[in-house]
Amino acid sequence: HNRHDLHSSVVLIQAEAIIRYVREQGLVAARIDSIYQLYELYTKLHGYDQMFDRATFEMVVLCGNLVVIIDGLDELASQFQDKFDLNTFLESLRSSHAQLGSSQILLTTRNSLVLDANNTTSIQKYELLGFDLNSCEKYLTRRFNQYQNASLLVKKVLNQIGRVQLRDG
Repeated sequence: HNRHDLHSSVVLIQAEAIIRYVREQGLVAARIDSIYQLYELYTKLHGYDQMFDRATFEMVVLCGNLVVIIDGLDELASQFQDKFDLNTFLESLRSSHAQLGSSQILLTTRNSLVLDANNTTSIQKYELLGFDLNSCEKYLTRRFNQYQNASLLVKKVLNQIGRVQLRDG
């Protein structure tokens, strides 16, 4: 069975949105130590009436039919501190993946030390280059150099980026 033949759905769980939701609603589980608890917060945040029960969710993830992206693992760990047991959370991911080896969970963090400190040798890690204004300008200059008005296009894009307050570093 070729992996490309299967169709998967994607769930993007953004730490920033969950943190904002918890602040506004004052809701948080007693502890967050599994991906399902983050999924519950995600469904509440988006106001979904229907959601998977725990067993169904875990089976769908185990089989690789649901790709889960958790954006901002470090933010969740720092924001919820004693309520978010990172070691237990990561161990539950390792344990889940060990069962069928088909789960697809992507964790993003700005601080890879968070993962390194939690003995994540079995998790594949990829370090991405930073995205500061200087890198952005170099990229844009290369990207638009074929156009007659390249410098104007670069300036417009940089102005747009400035509006969303992209910060260096």
